[in-house]
Amino acid sequence: MRRRRSTRTGGTPCSPSAGARRRRSTRGRSPRPPCARPRRHRALEDLLGSGAVLSALSALGPHEPTPEARAAATLWEATEAPASVLRRCDSGRELYEYGYPQDVAVAAEVDTSETVPVLTDGAFLEAP
Repeated sequence: MRRRRSTRTGGTPCSPSAGARRRRSTRGRSPRPPCARPRRHRALEDLLGSGAVLSALSALGPHEPTPEARAAATLWEATEAPASVLRRCDSGRELYEYGYPQDVAVAAEVDTSETVPVLTDGAFLEAP
C-alpha cells in the first residue's frame, strides 16, 4: 500500500470518478462536501474538489445529496476553467507565493488517477 504524506495544503491527487465509485460502494449517509479547514469553514478548493466527486456520483445513479452537496456539485458543473480558478483563489495564490505551483497544477487534475486517497493517522493512504 502506497503511503503519501501531505505537508501542505493544496489538494490531493484524486479522480472524481474513482471517488464517486468508492463513495457509492460504501453507501451510508447522504453525500456531503468535506471540510478541510478548521471550524467547518469550506474554502473554494474544497467545494470544487468535492463538487467534482459529487457530480460524478450523481452520474452513477440516484442518491439523495444534502443541500450542501447539491450546491458543491452545481458549483463544479458551472466552473468553466477550474485550473484557472484554483490558481487565483487564496490558497492557490499562497502556494504560488511559497514556491509550490506544482501543487496547484496537481490539485487541478481531473480523472488522471484511479487512486482514492483516505486520510489515516495524518497520512494519505490508498483506499482499499
